[in-house]
Amino acid sequence: MQKIRTLPVNGFSLFELLITLTIVTIVAQLVLPPLTLWQQENAIRHQAQRLVLFLKHAQQLAISSNKSVYVPTYIEVNNRCALISYRPDCQCANQHGCVVLSGNKTQLFKPGPMLISTTYTHNKPAAFQALTGLSFGHAGSFVLKNGAFQIKVVLNNLGRIRLCSLQQPVVAIKSC
Repeated sequence: MQKIRTLPVNGFSLFELLITLTIVTIVAQLVLPPLTLWQQENAIRHQAQRLVLFLKHAQQLAISSNKSVYVPTYIEVNNRCALISYRPDCQCANQHGCVVLSGNKTQLFKPGPMLISTTYTHNKPAAFQALTGLSFGHAGSFVLKNGAFQIKVVLNNLGRIRLCSLQQPVVAIKSC
C-alpha cells in the first residue's frame, strides 16, 4: 500500500487572525488619544515659537533700521493676521506700501492653533522703539489655543518676550 503524502500546514487559521486583529485594535484605541494630544501640544508650541520669532524679528528690525516698528494684529472670523510695519495704521486688507515683509510672512496665523485673544489691536499695535527695541507703553500679550492647550505670549515694556501655558501644562513652557 502506498503512503499518502501530506504537506505541512503553513499559515494561520481564521481564529488566530481574528484574535490578532482584536489585540491590534485594542492597542490602537489605547494609543490614539495620547497621540492626538501630543500632536495638538506640538502644534501650539510650534505656533507660539513662530509668533515669538516674528516679534523678535520686528524688534531686531527696529534696532537695525533705527525706525519704530509696529505689529498690528487683527482677529476676524476667518482671518487672523499680524504684520510688521513702519506705520501703526497698516491693515491686513490693505497692505500696499506699508508692510516691511510681504507675502506669506504677513499671514502668521494658519489653521490649527488659533490666536484667540490679544491686548493688541490695529488701533493699538505692539511696537518696538527705534534703536533700542524697547516696548515702553506697549506691553501686552497674545493667547493661542489648540484643543485643551493654551499658551500666552507676553511682551513686557523692556521688549522681553516670554511664553507661559495657561491651562494644561505644555512641555518646555512654564505655567503662568
